[in-house]
Amino acid sequence: MHEAVLRSWPGRLGKRIVEGGDRWLDLTAGCPPSDLETAEGEAGIDEWTEKAKTEGALMEERCSVIVVLGVRFGSVPDRVRERIEAIEDQAALRQLLRSAVMAASLDAFAEALEGVVPGA
Repeated sequence: MHEAVLRSWPGRLGKRIVEGGDRWLDLTAGCPPSDLETAEGEAGIDEWTEKAKTEGALMEERCSVIVVLGVRFGSVPDRVRERIEAIEDQAALRQLLRSAVMAASLDAFAEALEGVVPGA
């Protein structure tokens, strides 16, 4: 990768590239520290990491519900899929996963979805 591009990357991400195995090459030695290398920057990285983990977990829960519905009932209507994809609460998604596994029909699941997300 071109050194100028790597220098423009924030913090440690731009400082190191894998050269092979466990060896790292520091391309920005002597450069002033970026904002991400300060205490505030480290806190920002931690906050971003937690947010990414949470969003990843939500995406996984949403996907699980949709996959179970697809396996059990065939295609999943767009309106149901969109409502599931809009849910931001992990506990609600876990509840819906149980409902997807246990529901006797897609209509029964839609009723459970309505209980969790009004307007479904």
